[in-house]
Amino acid sequence: MIRVVRAPAGRICVDETGKAHGRGAYLCRNQACWEKGIGQAHSTNSSALAHALKGTLSETDRAALLDYARRLPDMASTDENHSEGVAQK
Repeated sequence: MIRVVRAPAGRICVDETGKAHGRGAYLCRNQACWEKGIGQAHSTNSSALAHALKGTLSETDRAALLDYARRLPDMASTDENHSEGVAQK
């Protein structure tokens, strides 16, 4: 799982250390999971990730997260180690 955090100032970023301050949510290491969690451009503010972070995703945030996701493996959703959705912590 990879942590995404909304810092107190509102900045959203990937937190690979899992130690950054702010509201966090976890996405699995699967490209499709990230795309599903981030949502479509027209529904940026109603995505599962925005909901878990209790905030909104700007187009800049969304583009940066999708760019990060493109570097992840694109596993089939039937993979037994794949967990669907966004986990909030």
